Amino acid sequence: FDVETTWDELEYLKKKKKTSKFYQELERGVELIQQGNTAFHSEYNQIYPHFKTFSDDHICKLQHVDTIPETLTWVTSTKNG
Repeated sequence: FDVETTWDELEYLKKKKKTSKFYQELERGVELIQQGNTAFHSEYNQIYPHFKTFSDDHICKLQHVDTIPETLTWVTSTKNG
């Protein structure tokens, strides 16, 4: 990933992303999930409150896919210190 981009290139990509129909707003994504057979990528903390509108049957049919693996982190310190 040793690629340098300019500010103009980033602005172009941002404008292109906003006009693409591939990307949907969160509310529209929730509607697509409720209709069935649609996968939607979102932050868990953002989409979770919308699941209150789902029936128990819909909630049971939901599947979760981890796209970023969990990492173990810890803090080291001295025993007396």
